[in-house]
Amino acid sequence: MVKTSETRLGVVKTFLSISQNSKISLKAVSIDNAVFKLHYLLSHKLLLICTAFVCGHQYLGGHIDCIADKGISSHVINTFCFSTSTFTVVNNADRTRLGAMIHPGIGPVDLDTEEVVHHAYYQWVPFVLFAQAMLFYIPRLIWGHLEGRRVEYFVKGFELAPLELIDKEVRINRDVRIPSASDRSVRIVALRRAFVERLGYNEYWAASLVFCELLNAANVIFQGYAMQKFLGGSFLNLGLEVMYPNEDVDRLDVIFPKMTKCTFHKFGATGSIMNHDALCVMPLNAVNEKIYVFLWFWMVFVGVMTAGGLLWRLLTLCLHSRWEGFTAALLKMTNSGVLDHRSLQKVVMVMTFSDWMLLRYIAKNIHGIAFKEMFDGFCEELGFEEPDESPVTTLAVELNTTSVLANYATEAGHFHSRLAILPMTWRLRFDPSREY
Repeated sequence: MVKTSETRLGVVKTFLSISQNSKISLKAVSIDNAVFKLHYLLSHKLLLICTAFVCGHQYLGGHIDCIADKGISSHVINTFCFSTSTFTVVNNADRTRLGAMIHPGIGPVDLDTEEVVHHAYYQWVPFVLFAQAMLFYIPRLIWGHLEGRRVEYFVKGFELAPLELIDKEVRINRDVRIPSASDRSVRIVALRRAFVERLGYNEYWAASLVFCELLNAANVIFQGYAMQKFLGGSFLNLGLEVMYPNEDVDRLDVIFPKMTKCTFHKFGATGSIMNHDALCVMPLNAVNEKIYVFLWFWMVFVGVMTAGGLLWRLLTLCLHSRWEGFTAALLKMTNSGVLDHRSLQKVVMVMTFSDWMLLRYIAKNIHGIAFKEMFDGFCEELGFEEPDESPVTTLAVELNTTSVLANYATEAGHFHSRLAILPMTWRLRFDPSREY
């Protein structure tokens, strides 16, 4: 017993010596899954990056450059055509293929009889991309409000649980401290009792999570429909146009024309209306083209992952009460604590799906050592007998503390080389007098 206490003290001293040369940061509480993060982290940030890129190209670089008759200022014609939209001729594919047109959509046109397509979307691209980024984040805001920090209430204070090995509080810096082992035991008992008291009352929490996951799916569908309308009905087939291009006319040049027409009207000397034909080069559409092609593939990926996440949620709901072994194994995979499989199955049988979901998120945010103590007490509260721990199991749990050190230190160099040696040193020697 004395040797075990000395060993634990050596572990804490080793961590303190390492932390002096490292920046210690506590991991944030996780209240969602990887698919959820795909929406509010990756998709949100990618769209913000696209917004910044388009804004920089539009307002700092060249977005339109028009050629018109002499006597009209280039600044005037550029501003007019960008503000009032440009257009392309629709039915000129045959003439383009025969070489009678210099570019798809460009050529002589009778505005009274021939069909033209006006392009004004490029003015709104940065605003639409920014709105899309916000839409990807809204379900996370709603979930954060509905969740009410319930998971944080259960797991707060267990960030350094594997290092709470001695009966003395150890302060690392102004914001981070290692509570004593007795404090940890008291908090684990409080956590266990709080969870038991809430058994059967977690339906609102679980339903809110599923509702926000459905919001994510609805958001993907809505954004696909919105981009389809925004691009004039061309978005849904955009990726297919890239993978299977038309040999006659490049559809991307039709959807995102690099050259367009513009008609400038002004009064002549006697008051007659004079029409000036202008040819406009649209370098901004080269950027828009790449962005929306990327967004097509990204939205397909996000949609597939979101659908897979919902199917997985439905599968766990259906199998929760029908296959206790599956549910217990899934919970065991979530946390690295050494848990008894039979007790897991018994606990699952007395919990609703909502209770099990909350227990999974608690297990996800607590290290295996603390969760094992909490779960063992939970089994005792429910009247289940836990098998006695063998010395090998106890040793394995204590040695698991070495994996935590890497999560709290962020600096590289000699710190990481020392950290790589620690697990093997503790397994083979357990010499508390040795300075690691």
